[in-house]
Amino acid sequence: MSQTEPPPPPGRVPAPKAQLSPEVAQLLGPSLQVGLGAGTRSAVILKWGGQDKISPSDKVKASTIAGASAGVVGGMLRGPRNILPAIAVFSLFGAGGQAIINALPTGDDAAAQAKPNSSWLHSKWSPLTPMTDAQYAAYIDDKILKLDVEIAMLDEKLAALWAKKSERAAGSPPRTDV
Repeated sequence: MSQTEPPPPPGRVPAPKAQLSPEVAQLLGPSLQVGLGAGTRSAVILKWGGQDKISPSDKVKASTIAGASAGVVGGMLRGPRNILPAIAVFSLFGAGGQAIINALPTGDDAAAQAKPNSSWLHSKWSPLTPMTDAQYAAYIDDKILKLDVEIAMLDEKLAALWAKKSERAAGSPPRTDV
């Protein structure tokens, strides 16, 4: 039992079911949403005075507006009934994301508050040790010296083995069973 749609009222042309094919909407949707959202946010921030002069609460407002514009695109691609929910969800994502970013410390704040030896490398439990260039050069020179000593010892052992082999060869008759 399939239901058929009622005919449109007289004098009205029926609205098209889909604006874009599902494949095209799936391909273009994310890039249009991101592009429009980022472009809108940048435009709003520039209109309000630029990145350096805008307050954190204004950044949240700009991200909310950008999320709403991306929600409009997403809602239009999915049909007219989805526009308002998409605007609400994308606005919340934009505002929430910007609020989280605003709450995180910036690199300048963290560098000013950090102690010079607060790195995990300075812990007594760390297997790694931070070194200056001079310390590293001295460490490498020491390793090279140890390798040179080992090579010299191996050369002495090889010379002793060659001497022993030549003594055996000189003292024994040549082999004829080969």
